[in-house]
Amino acid sequence: MSTVHICPLDKFIPSFIEFVNEKFDSDDHTFWVYGDKARFALPPADNVHYLGAELFGNVKPTLQLMKAIQRHDRVILHSFHGIKMALLLLLTPWVLKKCYWFMWGGDLYQYQIGKRNLKWRLTELLRRPVIKRMGNFVTYIKGDYELAKKWYGCAGRWHECLLYTSNVYKKNVIDERAAGTDGKITILLGNSADPTNNHFSAFDVLETYKNENIELVVPLSYGNKRYAAEVVAEGTRRFGEKFVPLTDFMPFQHYLALLGKVDIAVFNHHRQQAMGNTISLLGLKKTVFLNPGTTQWDFFQEKGIQVLDLQTFSLRSLSAVEKHDNEQKIEAYFSAENLTAQLKAVFTS
Repeated sequence: MSTVHICPLDKFIPSFIEFVNEKFDSDDHTFWVYGDKARFALPPADNVHYLGAELFGNVKPTLQLMKAIQRHDRVILHSFHGIKMALLLLLTPWVLKKCYWFMWGGDLYQYQIGKRNLKWRLTELLRRPVIKRMGNFVTYIKGDYELAKKWYGCAGRWHECLLYTSNVYKKNVIDERAAGTDGKITILLGNSADPTNNHFSAFDVLETYKNENIELVVPLSYGNKRYAAEVVAEGTRRFGEKFVPLTDFMPFQHYLALLGKVDIAVFNHHRQQAMGNTISLLGLKKTVFLNPGTTQWDFFQEKGIQVLDLQTFSLRSLSAVEKHDNEQKIEAYFSAENLTAQLKAVFTS
C-alpha cells in the first residue's frame, strides 16, 4: 500500500525519512516537505519532494501534492497546524478517511492555549470539520487522542505509536561518577522559555528549599526571549547564585551530560510537553515531578513508570529499585524495535 507524507520541516523529520527508507520499502512512501531547508537539510532521496518554504508556496508542487493525496492509499499528516492545511483537506474531503494525523502536541493544544482572536477562531472553524471526519489518529499518548475526541467530536481510530526516532531512548553512557559528590542537589526546571513551563508558580514551590544545598538549572535557550529574560530576573532575585539559567544553545552531547548530573527534574506544564526530556531523565534513573491530570502523567501511570506529584514536592528521590524499574521500562518501550513495529502497524492498517 502506498503512503504520502505531508511534513513541515522540523528537527526530527530528516531522521524520520531516513528511518522509514531504511526499515521499509521506499517505493511505498512519498514525502512532501515544506519549510526552511537551510536550517534542516533534507535527505537526498528520490521519494522526497520539496514544496517550498510554505505549504501552498508554489503552484506546481501544490497541484502535484493534491494529486498525490488522492492517488495514494494513505495520507499521513505530520502535525496539523494552521489554515492552509485545513483548506487543503476541506478541498479534498473524500481523502479524510484515509488520513492519519501524527499528533505532535502543540497542534492539538492550540485549541486550549491559542489566543482567542479572529485568526484562532477562523482556524478552528476550518479545522473542526476536518478533524471530526478524519479516519486515524497516531500518538503514543492515548490521552491526547481522548482530548481530540472531546474537543472536536471525532471518532477515528487511535494508533499507538512513538512517531519519531527522537522519541527513541538512547542509553546514555555518561559516567555517573561525573555527578557532584558535595551533597548538592541539582534540580532541572522546565525545558524551554515557553510560558507553558509556568516557571513562576514552580518558583513558588521550590523557594521553600532555597536555603538547602541546591542548584536550580533552567533551560531557556529555546522559546520566547522576552519571557526568558523575565524568568532570569525573577529566578536570580529568589535563588541568587543557586539559580543557573541556560540561555545559549548547547550541543546535544553536552546537554546529555547535563542531564546526567541532574538529581530531580520539575516539569510544571499543564499539558503534554517536554516528553523527550522526561523520557531521557527517567531512563537515566532521575526523579521527575509532574502535574497530575496531564496526559503524560496518565501515560506514565498506565505504563507503570514512577513519576511524582509536583503538588507534594520535596527533595526526596525515588528508591534505587524504582529508578532501576523505570530505566528498564523506558528502554523496553521507547526502543527502535518498538517504533519499527508500531510504524509497520500504521503503514499496513
